[in-house]
Parts: sequence; structure tokens; C-alpha cells
Amino acid sequence: MANGKIEANWVILSKKETWIDNVLNEAKNELKILTQSKKYLPILEKLITEAGIILGGKELEVSMNKQDSTLPVKLDNIAKEISEKTGFKTKLRLSKEKLKVIGGAIVRTANGKVIMDNTFDDILVRREKDLRFEIAKILFK
Repeated sequence: MANGKIEANWVILSKKETWIDNVLNEAKNELKILTQSKKYLPILEKLITEAGIILGGKELEVSMNKQDSTLPVKLDNIAKEISEKTGFKTKLRLSKEKLKVIGGAIVRTANGKVIMDNTFDDILVRREKDLRFEIAKILFK
């Protein structure tokens, strides 16, 4: 009887994990759709700005995926905002490197020693534990 209960609980937990994984995959699909919308450009610019502020400004390089690197990202305006927030004159340049990510950007110092990964992919990885918990709360009240 005890083994039956343990096995039943294992099956239930396995199904719940599958549902949580499905929700996370759907979230990734929604992010892909978002990158095709008009709402995306301001989000991308905000991600670059946040990363630049965290890095403290100065000489920074921005890497994006192939699609995002063709968008009219206002790097001069972003650099000005980073300068105002950090107190350091900031210059942003677009990297030739093309990332294989859903969206977002990686910002690094000019020497490449300090990197802030603000891609959707990395944000999801960083927050996966909390996201799983929130999804479970919603699905399995």
C-alpha cells in the first residue's frame, strides 16, 4: 500500500513538472512573438540601458541577435541616459557578434572583462526557480 502511494505521488509530481515545463515553453513562444511586435523596441532599449547602468557606463559594446541588430535602436540616446545615471560619459557601440537568442542584449565593457547578459534567454534561466514556484502556485492552488 505504501509503495502504491509513493508511486502515485511520483506520477502526480511528474505530471505537474510537465505542465510547468509547458507553461515555460509557452512563455518563450510569447517572447518570440513579442520580438516581432512594435512593443519590443522600447523593451530592448530598456534592457540595454539597465545593463549599461549595472556596468557603470563608460566604453560599452552591445551584442544582439541578427534580427535585433537591424532594429533602429537609439544607442546615442541610451548612452546619454546611462551617462546621466552613472555619472560617467558613456559610449555604446554595436558588436559584429550576432547572438543566438530569443531577444535582448549582452552588454560588455570595452575590454570584455565584465559582461551583463540581459537576453530573454538568460533572464529566464536566472529567474527559473522563482518562475516555477509562481507557475505552480497558479496551476495547483
